[in-house]
This record gives sequence, structure tokens and C-alpha cells, in this order.
Amino acid sequence: MFNNVVLLTEGTLEISAGAPWVHIVNTTTLAGKRGSIERLTDESLRIDTNLDMDPESIAIRIVGGPQHGIIRVTSFSSSLSS
Repeated sequence: MFNNVVLLTEGTLEISAGAPWVHIVNTTTLAGKRGSIERLTDESLRIDTNLDMDPESIAIRIVGGPQHGIIRVTSFSSSLSS
């Protein structure tokens, strides 16, 4: 009944782009008792971005120490490094 029907429409598509951004979101609050060890893993941090890219290609660098205690790096993946 409707074989070979072509529908046409006219209009304007407006596209606007914002500035690129990358946010590192801490998904946990690490707080340990005196003498305890707390681990910062890639599950502790989430990467949000408006870029079309693999979050594994983003490197996270620790630039400051903790308020109390020390940071000891024993191993790291490509997404979490010091």
C-alpha cells in the first residue's frame, strides 16, 4: 500500500560544543586508624569526561601527600600512578 514512499522535511540542526573537560572523582573517603594501611586503587577513583576517549588512557599523578601518614607505592596500573 505504501511502497516506495519518500518523506522529506526541512529544518535546521544547531550543534554547539563546550570546552573539553576531565574530572577525577574520589568515590571513597580513605580514613584509617593509627598504624593501619589503607589502599588507594583504581576503583577508588572514577574518571568523568566529555571527550570520546578511553578512560584507561588517562594517567593520574599524586602531587601532594596526605595530611597524616605516608604514601607508599608498591604497584600501579596504567590508570593510577605516582
